[in-house]
Amino acid sequence: MSSLRTLDSNGIWAPANRGPLLLAGDSSDIPMIRRILTALPTGSYGQVIVEVFNATQIQSLPATQHLGVNWLFREGQASHERTNAAALKGEPLARAIEAWLAEWMPTDEDTLGDRSLWIGARTNPRIERLCREIDRRFSRSA
Repeated sequence: MSSLRTLDSNGIWAPANRGPLLLAGDSSDIPMIRRILTALPTGSYGQVIVEVFNATQIQSLPATQHLGVNWLFREGQASHERTNAAALKGEPLARAIEAWLAEWMPTDEDTLGDRSLWIGARTNPRIERLCREIDRRFSRSA
């Protein structure tokens, strides 16, 4: 059973099973990520990936020892669209989500299975495309 979940109007989300989870978002998603982390059941494991402009935006998150928290910085990261300054908003996060999918869902035939995902930062077109792909995989496994 897959557990790609959407949030209700109260921001309630929890994985339906004990498989690996991914929480991914940008600085605007930190309050929601914090709320989700606070509500996770004991023993939850996986990755939390947050994209921010620079280290001054890092905040303490209530993650457990089984959740890796990774902060991605746009400042000082060139992108293929820009050769200096900072990467475009959402690009470092999109690359990280793609890497997670390559590890946990390496082929197009892989469905979500026991994985749980919550992805914010939907204003980036690349992330939105990834979310549509994940939704497509989810609908195949439902």
